Amino acid sequence: MKPVRRCGIPLMVRKARNNASGSEHDLQLTALRGMPKNITTYAATKAGLASLAEGLRVELVRARSPIRVSTLYPGYIRTEINEKVRNAPFIVDAATGCKAMVRAIESGKAECFVPSWPWRPIGFLMRRLPVAVLARMF
Repeated sequence: MKPVRRCGIPLMVRKARNNASGSEHDLQLTALRGMPKNITTYAATKAGLASLAEGLRVELVRARSPIRVSTLYPGYIRTEINEKVRNAPFIVDAATGCKAMVRAIESGKAECFVPSWPWRPIGFLMRRLPVAVLARMF
């Protein structure tokens, strides 16, 4: 974290003082647990980003920075990239998803599931389900 502390954080602090803007990281629920098959690498990269965001939060608190980092875990949000996906439970349109993300960032919470319903309880379960149960689900 030393290179981030020396280079990135001072720049973020200056920007925050000028704009009062914060920082956010948009991840997905796959960041919560290891996933099987072709999702394994994808999930690992998302988990790595979640850990990076947490590390940045710690560094920014230590630096007494005005910057806050929110990690977003979005559920299915309909966009061009997934418009042909058929099995996307609880999917919301892009406008609804974007509004939920803005509300989540403005809440100042460290971690947010968006939209909150049903992804917050799903995220709670995903973090706690035994591996044997996950193996049957996927």
